[in-house]
Amino acid sequence: MRKDTMEKENQHLVELTDFYNELKKSDLIDNTSPAVQFILAIRDNFSTEYVSESISVAGYSAEDIMSGKIEFKSLIPEMSLMRLRQRFAEAMIAREDTYSLETQIRFASGAIHPYQNRYRIIKDEYGSPLFLLGISVRNAEPL
Repeated sequence: MRKDTMEKENQHLVELTDFYNELKKSDLIDNTSPAVQFILAIRDNFSTEYVSESISVAGYSAEDIMSGKIEFKSLIPEMSLMRLRQRFAEAMIAREDTYSLETQIRFASGAIHPYQNRYRIIKDEYGSPLFLLGISVRNAEPL
């Protein structure tokens, strides 16, 4: 990789790290909020880089999810996960940076809750996806 390309990618990662640190310090979403913020690393098969503590409303700890003990995508029922992957692929083909999608989250109790999600794809300078930033807000009662 050329030196200038590496420097640009490093700068992009520094900017993303700054955003990530600000997001973690944010008090916009507290532990009792029905909204969940998250950052998924696309290159690492959508591994969880960050999830807000408000995931505790669903009966999970953010620490367990970020450590990989519980995979964030395991909280999403298979049909919702398929729609999520399809919509991500469509967004990439259409060169969209943001999109919305309704999915579901399986709470630790086993109840399935509908969530409205807003996603932002963070790409490198070549348009390759790096991270998926998201916020999920619970819609209503369990299905």
